[in-house]
Amino acid sequence: MCTEPIEVVSYKIGVCRVSPKGKDCQTEFERLSYNGKTSVVLCKPRTGRMHQIRVHLQYLGKSREFHVRLEGIARVTYLLTRKNLHAHC
Repeated sequence: MCTEPIEVVSYKIGVCRVSPKGKDCQTEFERLSYNGKTSVVLCKPRTGRMHQIRVHLQYLGKSREFHVRLEGIARVTYLLTRKNLHAHC
């Protein structure tokens, strides 16, 4: 679970970051599988902040490649929970 607040630096270009000045935010992560090289992770955003999943993964130290692979799972989570993620692929 990542509960770091997220601040929107620029709405115009969609830049967000973890910051104490940001809004409350929670994302739960669950590793579903690992093949020795890559992981499949279920992302459960509990709030709907802009780029929430991407920002929290970056804060936790995951690589850019990892972010891109999770965007598809973020869409599935969106469809199952009907939360507005603001995570456009």
